[in-house]
Amino acid sequence: MKRIALPGCVREHFGEYSTFVALVSREGGDWGSVVVEAARAVPVLQNLNVADLKNTVLGISSKDAFDVARLISGGSLLYGPPRPIENAQRDACLLNLFEALGEHAEFFTNHGEAEDGETGDFSTLSCHVNVLAETTIDVCLIGVSDSKVLILWRFEDD
Repeated sequence: MKRIALPGCVREHFGEYSTFVALVSREGGDWGSVVVEAARAVPVLQNLNVADLKNTVLGISSKDAFDVARLISGGSLLYGPPRPIENAQRDACLLNLFEALGEHAEFFTNHGEAEDGETGDFSTLSCHVNVLAETTIDVCLIGVSDSKVLILWRFEDD
């Protein structure tokens, strides 16, 4: 697994202490193993394992994935976003991250609305999640292509 440089805009839109953002290479093999290996750098994710990850996340569309990415980058999950969910600069940055995966990427999340399929509302703060981190709440978005894995993760304690 090799980490790929992130666009400079990422620092502006993801909190250093409450989020984990990584773009890593994937040379075949299981994407879950790539995620777990990359996430081990984060103390609250050190006990993450492939089986729990794959049993907890569900597939979502790229449109819904973009909404989850907005939620993760938009501010606190417990206390609401410090800035508006609509943010053109942030959306451009997220689009840049998504483009790095290519147009055939698959997306997965532990956001509870994924259970509702296409009717889920991924922009709401009043949602349940299937917690994977060692925190009160966490929301992850995992983007998978043939050659890369994008990991966006927000975790918080109350």
